[in-house]
Amino acid sequence: MSEPAIARLVGEGVERPEASLPLDINYAKLAEWLVTRQKIPKDWHKRLQVIQAKAAEALKEIPSEILNGLTDGADAPLDYLRAVEIRDKLSSTAERTMFGGLSGPAGTWDKIVKAYEKQYVFLGECAGTLVQNVDFEIPYLRKQAAKLNQQIVDCDRKHAECLRNAALCAAKYKEECKKLGIQGVSVRQELRRLADELPGMLRSMVESLHAPRLQSASEYYAAFTRFAHAPRGQRATAAEADLALEPSKMLPILFEIRERRTEPPLALGNASAAATSQTTAGGDGGINWDLSPHGDGKAAAGTTVDIDWDVGPGGEEAAAAGDAGGGGEINWDIDFQDAAAGTAATDSAGAGADAAVVAPVTIDWDIEVDAVGADAAADAENNLAGVSISGGDAGPSALAAAAGKLTDPDNIAAARLERDGEYRARLMDDLLELRAFLAQRKAELSGNGNELLATALPADVREVDSAAVGTMLAAVQQCLGQLTTPRFRQLLLIATSQRYLDRLEASLKRQAGTEAKLQRAAADVVARKQEARSQLVGLAPRLGALVERTRRLKVLSERSISAALGGKRTINILGEINNVLAAAQ
Repeated sequence: MSEPAIARLVGEGVERPEASLPLDINYAKLAEWLVTRQKIPKDWHKRLQVIQAKAAEALKEIPSEILNGLTDGADAPLDYLRAVEIRDKLSSTAERTMFGGLSGPAGTWDKIVKAYEKQYVFLGECAGTLVQNVDFEIPYLRKQAAKLNQQIVDCDRKHAECLRNAALCAAKYKEECKKLGIQGVSVRQELRRLADELPGMLRSMVESLHAPRLQSASEYYAAFTRFAHAPRGQRATAAEADLALEPSKMLPILFEIRERRTEPPLALGNASAAATSQTTAGGDGGINWDLSPHGDGKAAAGTTVDIDWDVGPGGEEAAAAGDAGGGGEINWDIDFQDAAAGTAATDSAGAGADAAVVAPVTIDWDIEVDAVGADAAADAENNLAGVSISGGDAGPSALAAAAGKLTDPDNIAAARLERDGEYRARLMDDLLELRAFLAQRKAELSGNGNELLATALPADVREVDSAAVGTMLAAVQQCLGQLTTPRFRQLLLIATSQRYLDRLEASLKRQAGTEAKLQRAAADVVARKQEARSQLVGLAPRLGALVERTRRLKVLSERSISAALGGKRTINILGEINNVLAAAQ
């Protein structure tokens, strides 16, 4: 049988079952929940500020070795848990009063702890600390750790990229230097030395213009042109055509070089003449200053020079009447006493008489003629063939060699082609004209239906077949190829254009500087990676200590609230705090 129902008094009611159930509190609402249920006073903030001020003053008297021995180190914030730990450390060596209380610093911290525990003020502090750590401190440190980890990954990627780009730039720089034919150590000097190849290339090109096949092509072109331009009915006598249709007239620059009639460039004309006169003089170069008004410029070397200054108002006749007041007298400060020996006496009485003739005066200009001639030959040779001859040390053999090169028609033609752009362009025009003609004739001879035209052609034109025209065309194309190669153009610009040389040097230095810049960037990336790694290493203990402190505050809050409720209910602080603590594990 079931137990009979027993009536109980109202005051003796049975224990409510909800009193034994767990109590769940959100960490963000913990302070509000404690104030609402009157577990902590409403002005707990003010009381907490007073307690923290007293604790801060008392902390100044604590030895550093005690602070360093605390659980969270010397830099942990000052709160209830830290105050309890300091009191416990000090109480182990502190003296007690007559009533059993602590004295000295330990007594001070004991009072601070009791002030925290009065009306559970420390629970309000714990509630605020939990919100601060869970919502701000721990997420911030985790974001910083993630940012540093990403920075380390980015630094690894950038470092590899910088090294790869630096290697590519170095390879590109070496390739550019290899194309130019330099080592890339001293860029400007090596580029200047490249110009030394240009005279040899031009000399080789000039020699190719003397090829027999080129002569045959020119004569073939002239013969065909004479036939084509001969009047109707007179084509049989095309050989008697106008002289303007001769090869040397139709291709003037080409035949000027072939016949070695090229004049030297303007910059080398005077030097060439000086070197030639020096070589002809046999080492004793005479300079004809020709200062007289009627000088013919043909004074022999080593002779004295008669100078007529012609300062009178009427020329030579006025000069004779200089003593008679015909013109202004100029005192040249020249002593004529020694030079007057052997001069004729003058008749000073006659106003219209002829003036006395003064003996010729030898003026020592203090100029070393040998040095002047040697310098002129050396300068001309440097401009023409790149040979350096010192003016002071130039002997007869060196001067003879320089004069020989200056008088070599092929060297003169090469120098003219190097320095005269218009002359070079006219030669190109001649070669292009000849190539166009030969290409057209080859196409015509390779086709069919030209038998009627072939019968009308003269014998010297009719005998040239397609194969011979192709051979001539190859010779012309070879000469044009030497003038149009990229290497020739580049060397010509280096030798003749200072602006191009500066730009090319700047481009090469910029490429070399890019490699060095990327190497420095790679080193900077490594430094940033090390810095990020050191920050991450220092951040991990801070994050771990903060998570552990948050866990201890959570446990303390749950136990204290349970105790405040009589110890019969289990308190669970829920919310994001559990996710944060679980992620830390």
